[in-house]
Amino acid sequence: GKDLAHASDEIHFYEEARHELKGPEGESLAPLLAFMFEYAGLAKLDVECGGIKELLVMRNLCDGHTKLRMLDIKIGQVTAQAGWQGKSR
Repeated sequence: GKDLAHASDEIHFYEEARHELKGPEGESLAPLLAFMFEYAGLAKLDVECGGIKELLVMRNLCDGHTKLRMLDIKIGQVTAQAGWQGKSR
């Protein structure tokens, strides 16, 4: 899973994509959304040191593969700005 504390800006995207796949438009969006991580939802786990950790439950892309090539596509101006979300460039 991916720690929600470091991905709070991503949960809306994954929840919306999951909702769209289940809806009437899902069939037309399926070819595009097939390129994203398989997302199963949000898990709340008890942590030994106390408290609760929330994780985005996603499939490991390396599962079933010996080599992995990844293409990270950024869409929009905001993600391209230096300093956005702590990014250096």
